[in-house]
Amino acid sequence: MKFFAFITVFLSSFSFSVADNARSVIGSYWVGLGYSGYSDDLTDGDQLIISSNFPVHSNVDIGVDGNLGSISVLDYDLFTYGVSVETSVHHKIESGSVTFDPFISIGIGLTALESYTWQYTGSSYYYSYYSTVAQTSLLVPYSFSIGTEFTFGSFFSLIPAVGFTGIANEDVDNTFRFGVQGNFMFTDNFSIGLSYSVNDESGKNFSLLGRYHL
Repeated sequence: MKFFAFITVFLSSFSFSVADNARSVIGSYWVGLGYSGYSDDLTDGDQLIISSNFPVHSNVDIGVDGNLGSISVLDYDLFTYGVSVETSVHHKIESGSVTFDPFISIGIGLTALESYTWQYTGSSYYYSYYSTVAQTSLLVPYSFSIGTEFTFGSFFSLIPAVGFTGIANEDVDNTFRFGVQGNFMFTDNFSIGLSYSVNDESGKNFSLLGRYHL
């Protein structure tokens, strides 16, 4: 929490000229394609992500995301895919030379995990492996987060956020997380977002997302 307090004070101490047509991620129609990577003491994962955002009101956004990838947990390789929907309530405020847009987001999704068992079928002369689907599990992940998008001019925004994630249909503890996303607005129709977050289980997540703004 001290980290985000420092970020807020640090950013607010600078003066930026905010254009009337300042570009932003929150409150903007866009679709995106990118990569997400996760790792902790026991898990490594890589995913292709498809993301979108649709403002349905001046203060309400609906985001729809999809993912496809793999997760390695100890000796198991899992194929994963799923979808999620997130609702964000926000309110843009202009304070001096900085525009910020605080938000509260709630999300829920459906994720499938297919576990594979790898078996060695070779000899001392060659190596061959084959896999069989051992089990398919369906999870219902949910999330809650609060944060703010700081918009600086027409070319850059920063979104620090804190929150937690959990699984509705499994008896597991919620995971607290915090992170920050930097967004580079190259044109009216194209931006790139870089994000990094950590959680209280030593997990680290990095993502890169290219967006087309409609």
